[in-house]
Amino acid sequence: MQGALGALAPLTQLGFSGQEILEQVSAPGPLTNVGGDWQVGENQWLNMTQEQKGQIGRLAGGSPYAMAQFGQQIGRTDLQTVDPISGMAIGSNWGGDILGARVNAGQTLGGTQVQGGQVTLGGQQVDFTQWGLQDYQSQERYQDQLKQQQFSWQQFNMTGAWQQQQRGFEDTGRGMQYAWQQTQFAFQQEGFDMGDRQWHEQFGQRRSQFEASTQFQREGMDIQFGRQMTQLDWQGEDLAFGGQQAALQYGFGMEDIQENLRYATGRERKQLMKQQQRQTLMYGMGQAQRETQEGRLDTRREWAEEDREREQSFFEQKISWTEQEMDMALRHHEEDQDLQQRRMDATRGNFEEEFQFQGQRIDAERKYQDEQRDFQKDQLQFQDQQIDKWRDYEVAVTDMNRSLDLQMSGFKTAFDTLFAEWGTMLNGVTEFINTVNSATGGAYITGTTYPPISGPSGSPQGH
Repeated sequence: MQGALGALAPLTQLGFSGQEILEQVSAPGPLTNVGGDWQVGENQWLNMTQEQKGQIGRLAGGSPYAMAQFGQQIGRTDLQTVDPISGMAIGSNWGGDILGARVNAGQTLGGTQVQGGQVTLGGQQVDFTQWGLQDYQSQERYQDQLKQQQFSWQQFNMTGAWQQQQRGFEDTGRGMQYAWQQTQFAFQQEGFDMGDRQWHEQFGQRRSQFEASTQFQREGMDIQFGRQMTQLDWQGEDLAFGGQQAALQYGFGMEDIQENLRYATGRERKQLMKQQQRQTLMYGMGQAQRETQEGRLDTRREWAEEDREREQSFFEQKISWTEQEMDMALRHHEEDQDLQQRRMDATRGNFEEEFQFQGQRIDAERKYQDEQRDFQKDQLQFQDQQIDKWRDYEVAVTDMNRSLDLQMSGFKTAFDTLFAEWGTMLNGVTEFINTVNSATGGAYITGTTYPPISGPSGSPQGH
């Protein structure tokens, strides 16, 4: 920037300092004077509009049109080598003066209201000249490009902010999902452990009840068998007592009969002997019956012992079966618990792997999105550079074309001047010839009369 401003030789040679130039072109911000020279503050340059920067650039390039406008702005007519409105050479008859006169008079041209050489376009006053309208069109097109680029940057920033917000929502949601799933796993494990503990408690209680019931049944069987044996013993004692009682009764009866036989005679004696025979027979039969009953009692005792042994064996077999069933139930429960535990561990591991995979996929997508945003950012920055570069190129081409127009205007003015001088000279020669012809009666050049030569504007020259 310092170098560009240092190129303001055409104006500095006229007695202007860079500070005075910039103060006229850009109002905001002070300038720093260093050793009698001047510098532009960075903030002052950044606060300038593109039109102000363009004007400084054109001044630095020595544009006559820019100098003429600057001279009109500060009241220096000596800087106005061209018309500040039309950009044409001063004194040119190309129509710039006529157009300037008409527009300064406030006339309406083609439906456009012109006042003071300016028209209102887009809410601002624009010089009603070809260059003024070109500058307005170029500036508006440049501002539109900047505005469109600004919209692109705003959309880029909004998209980035929205993307970051979405990422925050996504991370929060994934965190909540992970925490909730871990809670579910914890509840599942706690329920699994609690179910296993309760099952073992119930199983232990059933085993205790079974062992108590088994013990009770054993004791009951022993008591019942003991009582059965006691009853059989009692029956044996009753049979023995009955045999003893029958033996006493028989003995007492025989003793009575023997005593009566000593005193009995005849028929009575026969009756006693018959009675003695009968009692002996009855006693013998009773003894045989008691022996039979004692044998039956022994058989019943043997049967009771056999039943006891058989029932005891079957009872012990039932106990063994029940214990096997309980052991099998315990083994099945432990196998089922192990399977469920491995299934829960596999589910938890699969969730962790899937959650990690999702995280990697999200990271890859975000990396791709970030790369896309970096690419978009590079594109926007490149477009910013292109806009400024093509703006500078357009301004340079415009200044070059206007410089060529000014040179052509200068050539036209010089040609008009040369043509006017040549017409004056020819008119003098023609007047001399006509005078000689008049004085000599046409003897010098007989029969020839030269009309006066007109200038470029159609008015006679030299009269």
